[in-house]
Amino acid sequence: MRTEHLEYLIEIAKTKSISHASKRLYVSHQGLSSAISLLEKELDVALLKRTYSGVELTEAGEKYVHWATRFLDELKDLRKETSAVKKSSLEKRLCTVNIYAAPLFFPYIIPRTVSEFKSTNPDVKLCLKEMDSLEIIEQLSEEYADIGLVSFINNNIKNIKEILKKKNLVLEKLFLTNVMVVAGKKSPLGSKKSISIKELLQCQLVVNNRLKSLINYLETYSDLYGEPQITLESDNFFTNTKTSAQGLMVNLTSEYNYKKNPQHFPDDISCIPISDDIKYYVGIITNKKKGASPAYNDFLNILKTHY
Repeated sequence: MRTEHLEYLIEIAKTKSISHASKRLYVSHQGLSSAISLLEKELDVALLKRTYSGVELTEAGEKYVHWATRFLDELKDLRKETSAVKKSSLEKRLCTVNIYAAPLFFPYIIPRTVSEFKSTNPDVKLCLKEMDSLEIIEQLSEEYADIGLVSFINNNIKNIKEILKKKNLVLEKLFLTNVMVVAGKKSPLGSKKSISIKELLQCQLVVNNRLKSLINYLETYSDLYGEPQITLESDNFFTNTKTSAQGLMVNLTSEYNYKKNPQHFPDDISCIPISDDIKYYVGIITNKKKGASPAYNDFLNILKTHY
């Protein structure tokens, strides 16, 4: 059964004339008559009866017109739905999702999120860059990035939100986690239960050069305790940790990474909480002006299951 034959039958029912229906459908009179004859043969029932004034539906014809009208409407809706799914799938395949993330996300969250995302979105290109959270804000405001995964010091978050508001960016909180000091167990700090910011600023520091927001925060204590003594800047986690293990310098990490990745921290180091109220506020920044693709939403939904 061909759907156009059903459409022909419905049009004949509306016009009560094969001639009028043929003109409206741009089908020849003979072609229309032949189509209805084929339909009647297939259904094994008469659909039309000829009269002096034109054609009328038989009782069976009325039932089939009622059914065909409903069927074609449902078919139209179904085609729209499947077309939308196909379009969505195409958008996923063709799009690139640009993600800029702070160092905190890379040891644990990023690998698991990317692995699961790529298993369901193999054709989507992910562009991942590690950078400081303050730089991520600028990249998002210029629309170079789709998603910003950030960590800020909790005491600065009010100021950060004011900056984001001016740039039309939105911050969504994921969690809070303590900032911890990484020190060699044999160093003077290695056996301490906690360390104050004052004590920290008396130490030689090895810091990740993508943690400018943390360094900026420590610098706010300069008038009280002096400038942070940064001896080594490196974005290599293992270099920083091994340097701290030797006892000459201390490093900084988050309690989150320490608990999620204990295998990355050797036995000869201690991770010590900072006694002052200093935590990482960890979240997601998005741009209100930038439209969200299905792949973009998929990535965020997966990420939220892995922190």
